[in-house]
Amino acid sequence: MQNTELMPDEKIISKRKPAILIKRGLWIGLLLIVFALVLFVFGLQPGYRYLDLPISYLTSSVGIDLYSIGSLPIIPSVLEILGLIEVVVAELSVYFTDYIVTDRRILILSMRGIGSKAMDVVLPNKISNISMVRTLSDRLLGLGRISIELEETARPSLTLIGIKNPYEFQNDMLNLVNKSGKA
Repeated sequence: MQNTELMPDEKIISKRKPAILIKRGLWIGLLLIVFALVLFVFGLQPGYRYLDLPISYLTSSVGIDLYSIGSLPIIPSVLEILGLIEVVVAELSVYFTDYIVTDRRILILSMRGIGSKAMDVVLPNKISNISMVRTLSDRLLGLGRISIELEETARPSLTLIGIKNPYEFQNDMLNLVNKSGKA
């Protein structure tokens, strides 16, 4: 990503991307793919039919028995495609998200919807608290969640999820807040 969002003499102190492992869509997609593979392997058993539809009396004009359609692995194929879509969407949401701490502000760049980009700007003098939460799964993966509480009532807090080295990133944000004159 280019730094077109930065002001002319602004310097990046720290830049992070959320980890893909924290995305629920990744795990749902992987479970769908595994379930589809299990169904497919189960369907390889002799005599097993995915769709046991009584349409054997129907034949097409070219002589294809439509009853053979029941032996096609339609259900596992659909589950596989849905799983792949979930994984791709999770990967794209991580690819287009950046958390940036500069010497003047905090930027949260993300993609919302198809083709639209969003940029949340947090000025250090508007921050009232910066806290970090690490669940058991976060600690096992070396990740953390950082909450930025704001003085604004319209937008009370922002949560940055899946941060690698969360202590270092939190310290960079705290240094920015302290440098701005607010302790």
